[in-house]
Amino acid sequence: MTIEVVLLGTGNPLPDRDRAGAATLVRAGGKTLLVDAGRAVCMRLVAAGVLPFMLDAVLLTHLHSDHICDLNDVITTQWVMSPVPKPLRVFGPPRTNEVMAGLTAMLAPDVEYRLAHHADLTWAPQVEVAEVEPGVVFADDGVRVVAARTDHRPVEPTLLRDDLVRQVPMQRFVDTIDYHSTVVQAAQTAARGGVGTLVLTHQIPTPGPGTAGEWLAIAREHFGGEIVFGEDLTTISA
Repeated sequence: MTIEVVLLGTGNPLPDRDRAGAATLVRAGGKTLLVDAGRAVCMRLVAAGVLPFMLDAVLLTHLHSDHICDLNDVITTQWVMSPVPKPLRVFGPPRTNEVMAGLTAMLAPDVEYRLAHHADLTWAPQVEVAEVEPGVVFADDGVRVVAARTDHRPVEPTLLRDDLVRQVPMQRFVDTIDYHSTVVQAAQTAARGGVGTLVLTHQIPTPGPGTAGEWLAIAREHFGGEIVFGEDLTTISA
């Protein structure tokens, strides 16, 4: 089975003109999966050749706002572009139903407007939410997605240059060190796991132009395999 991973958005909560919010596209065995739905996710999906109604599932790693802030756009665009009713399957951690209830309430006026205007649109958005625990959360036609816990308290990661973050004179920014992997930790984890390729994405702080080499050099001290510095729409195939 060929697996293709597209880094749709490699940004962090701070807006950046070149990096969309956290989102990853996975194509495997004829299935198209979206992992997280951060800022500008639908624009990046189109750039990767995918429209929202082509998605087989959306998987949410956790419920931080920068990972779900454009989930409403995925829901709305999937709905209005589908020629026939098609439920959108959303898998997420506990409290995903709570988030979805809020999104449904927020979208209610828009849904009413569109139903009143389009004679051929006779159904409201259909979202099937499954709140999941560690283990197999998606299995279809030989494609399996297995969830595992990470230490991302209090939202029970991502990649961090802790040396740079500690220089920012704002405690709430420095606090992000608590639940993100540093470049060293990510590289050490990859080495322990025996993986072939380490992908650096969702970097904090946003890397400046021409600084990718610094991040790669830090990782290479602890990991001898291939290292990919993630930019939006970077594609990895296996």
